[in-house]
Amino acid sequence: MSGQGQLRRGRILRGLGGFLVVIGATLVLLTGGLLAYGQYERWQFETEEAATVQAEIAEATASARLVTGAHTNPATPAPTSVLSPLSSRVPAVASPQTSSRTALPTVTPTASPAPVPRRIIAPSIKLDSRIVESSVVNGEWTVPKFVAGHLVGTANPGENGNMALSGHIESISSGNVFAEIGRLNVGDDIFIQGGQTWYRYVVVETKSVPNTDLTVLDPLGYPSLTLITCTGTWLPLARDYDRRLIVLARLDTVVPEDKVPRFAGP
Repeated sequence: MSGQGQLRRGRILRGLGGFLVVIGATLVLLTGGLLAYGQYERWQFETEEAATVQAEIAEATASARLVTGAHTNPATPAPTSVLSPLSSRVPAVASPQTSSRTALPTVTPTASPAPVPRRIIAPSIKLDSRIVESSVVNGEWTVPKFVAGHLVGTANPGENGNMALSGHIESISSGNVFAEIGRLNVGDDIFIQGGQTWYRYVVVETKSVPNTDLTVLDPLGYPSLTLITCTGTWLPLARDYDRRLIVLARLDTVVPEDKVPRFAGP
């Protein structure tokens, strides 16, 4: 190869190397920016939760004083949650399989409105999360950040209806509270706190359904729990996944609080 050819080749290689360095640096900056944004969203979420906790404690303390006349100091708060305007269509589920347990349910469904769900614990996947109310915005239920959401209008714990909870599977800015629910198996326990009472539900079915199937909220004739998260293929134009992962569980019994496993969770 002539000296001129070698010089030209050297320029091309140097130019290509410089271009690759710029691309690499850009990717590093973008990744760092996304991670920083996720951390900011988490910090903002925790700050808002702390403020919400203080308000709830103040309200509960005031109510206790009205009832008892006692002057008490609020306990150190645990994190609570706020809602985020992130929408997710609701999927569907078919009739459940028979659970491996025989005495289901052993709880008499409540006749009056039960307290809304406050926490979910699934020991087999170490899921431990607050539950907040998931309201309807523009015809769709919002999916809260970092915690599970109770779809407003569905049953409460212990009620003879279908209680539906949704959560993100993977999001830098909104968390992944339901990332592992696909590992739940038939017969696994799910504990739901309603008020001061803990209810044990038993998984009877897991499946994937189209994201347009809305029968997930249909009553099943017994107290049930449905967990919902995204799965399938990401659709960039729709900014949504094409399917939903469904975990269906059936009410088993009430359990003492000291018998409920605990894990670190929001």
